[in-house]
Amino acid sequence: MAEWFERVDDAIWYNLADRAVDKKEALFIIKALNLDVGEAVLDAPCGNGRISLHLARHGCKLTGVDINSRFLFKARRKLAIANLGASFVNRDLRDLNIIGEFDAIVNWFGSFGYFSDQENLDVLSSFRDALKFQGRLLIDQPNRENLLRNLHKIRPLAGAEMQIRWQRKSQQLVADWTLNADPKKQTFRTLIRLYTPTQFSDILRRTGFKLEKVYGNANGDPFTKTSKRYILVARKI
Repeated sequence: MAEWFERVDDAIWYNLADRAVDKKEALFIIKALNLDVGEAVLDAPCGNGRISLHLARHGCKLTGVDINSRFLFKARRKLAIANLGASFVNRDLRDLNIIGEFDAIVNWFGSFGYFSDQENLDVLSSFRDALKFQGRLLIDQPNRENLLRNLHKIRPLAGAEMQIRWQRKSQQLVADWTLNADPKKQTFRTLIRLYTPTQFSDILRRTGFKLEKVYGNANGDPFTKTSKRYILVARKI
């Protein structure tokens, strides 16, 4: 049986992503990871290539991985139109099966925490294996503390209705989505395990990373309890 992130309608992912800030976010990633021209970078998951495009344009040797083959088709087309070279691979993050190829890995836009706690550790271990010695990892998640404090203020995005709740036992944010344009009014569920800063420090240490820097947004501001995002940069040790 397909997992929840394989069953979600592609339109919901498109609604979640704010394409107006793609370049700005990519420039932040380049700066936060101190990416040099020619460095090998893995965008995981890469979705339809909205960040991959700008990393490749910067001069990175770009590889994108995603479990959604339809997104990979769009990513390949997008970079081909821009006359940019990149490699895209259809694969599960828990089993990348890549050893020591990348200078940096980008896990952007709340794309960590899709699995059980053990499987999330497996993802981090898979990332560590894929990095070269001293390679860098960037993960972007919502700031759990701020999100839970303001859960009642979250509003549906354009084109969709949403019911959202916090599942205390599993520490997951659960959202049920219905697309307004869908005549069948199907409901799609998204689940993301949100980690506290302390929990993140622990799982990074357990999987062979050293936490180096934390940001509160893509402007590069320092992380605080009221930040909307928790963006970490860690290094393989």
